[in-house]
Amino acid sequence: SYSFCTLLFRMDGTIHVAAGFCSGIVSRTVTAPVERVKMELQCSRTKESIKGILQRILRSGGVRGLFQGNLVNCVKVGPQGAIWFGTTESLKTHLPTQSMGCHSFVSGSLAGAIAQTIVFPLEPVKSRLTVSNKNKYRGITHCLLMLKKEGGLVGIYRGWSPAMVGIIPYAGTDRGVYDFLTGHYEGSIPVHVSLSCGLVSSSCGSIVSYPLALIRTRLQVQGMDCRNPYIYTSATDCFLKTVQHEGILALWKGLLPNLAKAAPASAVGYCVYERSKECLKTMAEEYEKECLFREQKVVIT
Repeated sequence: SYSFCTLLFRMDGTIHVAAGFCSGIVSRTVTAPVERVKMELQCSRTKESIKGILQRILRSGGVRGLFQGNLVNCVKVGPQGAIWFGTTESLKTHLPTQSMGCHSFVSGSLAGAIAQTIVFPLEPVKSRLTVSNKNKYRGITHCLLMLKKEGGLVGIYRGWSPAMVGIIPYAGTDRGVYDFLTGHYEGSIPVHVSLSCGLVSSSCGSIVSYPLALIRTRLQVQGMDCRNPYIYTSATDCFLKTVQHEGILALWKGLLPNLAKAAPASAVGYCVYERSKECLKTMAEEYEKECLFREQKVVIT
């Protein structure tokens, strides 16, 4: 009889989840230095340049400083990618919007909201470990406990509302544009196509949702850094104070490094996802053939 592994990997849902996990880990690690610079820009109220931020990070922590917070990033993004890709494919199969042009947008938006909600407790941990002083937190668990001590569950889920509002246009636009651009391909999508289409789709999603991402980040790190000393009472308060003190364009502060990070990350993510999916399907098929061969050999013997 077939082994449990064979049956498991014959299920498309399992393959999408596993491929999504690989996609999240690889794409986020490749773009970790840009993520660090983006976080610094989002949390700062000064006119510090990207070059100045890079020099400061390298002086204080060396090359390893560019990857500060990447472990918790991977712990968050790996499961998030698995849930997002797996749920998106499931929703695309079962939602009653298949005949509508917005089907991919709706599927991606709902899947993004579900994935973000499940892994959200790690979001403020990621933000703090990335921008805090090197020895302030001993690790992921310590940071999570400190957050709970400071504000309970409310503190851990601070910024959840703008994150939910932001993930809907981002995830929906990202997946909708990607599926639109790759829709005429049947079977395997070439590497250069998945890379270029992922680049375009993520850029569109980032531009639409970036202001909400900035508000979420400021809510999560408020009061812990003299570069942004304001205490916000809500997402609306954060929005108003940001516009009042820094101007409307401040809502897109850090967009350039975000695009430099998110667009390639999404491109790499889609490419790794497509390749991982094909590899897992091939492995499952070959293992299934091997099991059939062994069964036939036993019967003949």
